[in-house]
Amino acid sequence: MNQGQKRIQKEYRDLLKDPIENIIILPNQDNIYEWHYVILGTEEPYTQGHYYGILTLPNEYPYKAPRIIMKTPNGRFKPDTRLCFSMSDYHQESWNPNWNIRTIMIGFYSFMLEESQTEGSIETTYEERIKYAANSCEFNKKIEIYEELFGNIEFEINTKKVEEKKVEENENEKICKFCYESSGILESVCECKGSNQYIHKECLYDWQLKTILNQSTHPKYQINSDIICSVCKTEYKTKGKSREDLMKELTGEVITKQIKIGYIFISSKDSSEKNIELMEEYNNIEFQENMKHWTYGVFLIVENNGGIIALNMNRTIQQSYYMDVYINKY
Repeated sequence: MNQGQKRIQKEYRDLLKDPIENIIILPNQDNIYEWHYVILGTEEPYTQGHYYGILTLPNEYPYKAPRIIMKTPNGRFKPDTRLCFSMSDYHQESWNPNWNIRTIMIGFYSFMLEESQTEGSIETTYEERIKYAANSCEFNKKIEIYEELFGNIEFEINTKKVEEKKVEENENEKICKFCYESSGILESVCECKGSNQYIHKECLYDWQLKTILNQSTHPKYQINSDIICSVCKTEYKTKGKSREDLMKELTGEVITKQIKIGYIFISSKDSSEKNIELMEEYNNIEFQENMKHWTYGVFLIVENNGGIIALNMNRTIQQSYYMDVYINKY
């Protein structure tokens, strides 16, 4: 059992002891990374609605964000569609490993009550959403796995505020805020206090590595979550490797020495075919545009002076109407 699986099991035990108010969430018994949830609507127009969906944790959890979909028609989100919100895999660059299943689901329900339009959101009337809520239970009963997991649960007991059942924690007990383990050497690497105070250096280094790899290669879209703690907003006392050092380490000296003006890099057939599969699976324009650069790409390096500039010689760029006008005129 790896570190991520151990953390998930600890989260599961915590959820059993202290359920989330108005949300029931259970793991697939055959796949600990797949969690099935039911949100009980508490505010109009979702009151009395039972909204079933799936939260899929990545194998790299907690260092990568989860994917979330909602199966039950609801009027807020398109059913059975990968949804975009701040804690989902649409935003790997801003993911925080301090977040867990509990905070994700609370945040997701809060997002559902808003009217923000993002990928997967839809617009319907207030009245339509009330009808969806009224029909939600009947819809859910037609889903086999829903009946297996939730068919015998009395949902009414969860609509009441859950009494405090949390086990009192020993304030002196140290626990890693990423892996939730108390063994090993734990250090305070930022100004966080309480349950967020301590971490294994190895866990921090893993996070610093993954947050750099998950970010865009364009400096404009890079954030400093590998340097600044996303909770207390102070700089980590323990420094990880820089982006430049990591890139050299991951690519090796052979490739590093080949990054010279006039050299050409070509996307492999296997990686390009994999990119096409991902673009078909994730129907997101921004994601697709980013992936197209690395799909059957042929890059000519034209500058290597403090930064690398390469031109994709194999991607067709549609000429604009205004360029046609300019050419015809002059």
